[in-house]
Amino acid sequence: MTLFDYDGKIQQRDALQEQMNNADFWNDQEAAQKVISEFKLLKAQTEYQVDAPLDNELTLSLFANYANALYKNPDAVPDDLLEAIATYEKCLTAARRVYGPGHPFPKRWQEGLEFARAALAAPKSARFERALKRVRKE
Repeated sequence: MTLFDYDGKIQQRDALQEQMNNADFWNDQEAAQKVISEFKLLKAQTEYQVDAPLDNELTLSLFANYANALYKNPDAVPDDLLEAIATYEKCLTAARRVYGPGHPFPKRWQEGLEFARAALAAPKSARFERALKRVRKE
């Protein structure tokens, strides 16, 4: 059994959305409020929080790992690298505020930012040739 059934929660959320779109949804106010509450909970559990507050070690580490995965992906395209760079910059700004500039996390993420920028600056690399071939096939 899966602790967090993401696909199941997406299906539940979509079913509730359909239910809320029915013309007679508001006929029973109490039932409608329950559906809305459940929908809001499922939506919060399943949506990516782009603007999550970067004010603790866990959140910062998750975002930095996301940026790391984006730029290290051998099939990354320029948009992935741009997102990695933006994410690293966001993490660095928050980490300097939370930890101070001398902490190892900002230093490590600064290196990741530099690598991501270097990968973006090398458009003739093998990664871009593979991405270009993949796009031309589609």
